Amino acid sequence: MAAAKVLTTIDLLDMILVFQDGLAADLLPFHAWNINHPRLHLVAPSFDIAAADLRQLDRLLGPWYRAYGLHRLHSHLLVRFPHWASGWICQHAAWSGNLAVLRSLSPCVLASTSDVLDIASAARQLHVLAALSHLSVSSRAFDWAAGHGYLDMIQWLAAAHPSPALSISAIVSASTLGHLHVVQFLLPFYAEPTQDAMNAAAMHGHLNIVTFLHTNEWHCSTLAMDMAAHNGHLNIVQFLHAHRTEGATTHAMDYAAKNGHLEVVKFLHRHRSEGCTTNALMSACQRHHDDVVRFLTARNARNNQSKADSIPNQCLRWILSV
Repeated sequence: MAAAKVLTTIDLLDMILVFQDGLAADLLPFHAWNINHPRLHLVAPSFDIAAADLRQLDRLLGPWYRAYGLHRLHSHLLVRFPHWASGWICQHAAWSGNLAVLRSLSPCVLASTSDVLDIASAARQLHVLAALSHLSVSSRAFDWAAGHGYLDMIQWLAAAHPSPALSISAIVSASTLGHLHVVQFLLPFYAEPTQDAMNAAAMHGHLNIVTFLHTNEWHCSTLAMDMAAHNGHLNIVQFLHAHRTEGATTHAMDYAAKNGHLEVVKFLHRHRSEGCTTNALMSACQRHHDDVVRFLTARNARNNQSKADSIPNQCLRWILSV
């Protein structure tokens, strides 16, 4: 009876199993994960791919932590996968806000891991930033927080790092996704304006950001009006026409016609001089945007290609039939 009790003691069994080949059953899912996911893909400006992997890992680690706790993390999991300390374990803890795990790791491990605060910033784990403020951050922390509109994270990062190494991606990401409050906060940190921010805001229909950047003497390129027309943002096309001098290219009307944005086509035809190419009529015809085809043919829209033989015969037959 006493022998059976000794042999069923968990701590003793763990000591015996250390000398056995193979893995304990609870570590098998992590072995498969280690094979299929050698590392976390941290690609700026988007954190989406990394977040998807971390959510998937959380379905393994979350229940495992609740069942086994930190002791087994250090006595088994990190013994079997030592590189996870500065990899998956550290990264998952930063993403999930698990300070207990982060504090249990060696200071040397944390110091050698350059993405803890970057990931915490992307996941809006402000308490992790505050607790581990001695660690370094990269421009990705600002990029990812800006892309999500996390102004509180950006303000904390800027206060903790008075001369942040901001990349263009931070303000471009915020402009792309319509986070005006973030754009307003970030703008003073840039010594030189970039046309990419207004281009991105125009492309994605954020007139408030286009207006703000214009007021602060930031500029754009012809891509702004071209892509605003492409996506049917008539109000932005009108604003750029009235207030900016960069203009557009023939792509603007070509894109608008291709996507069936009749009101944009009308505005460009009446107020702009760039005109279009045969692609405007051809693509509108191919996509069955009948109202656009009728407008272009009836108004004899300015066409920068002098020959009509580049229009497919089926389009010409359709035009003649309307």
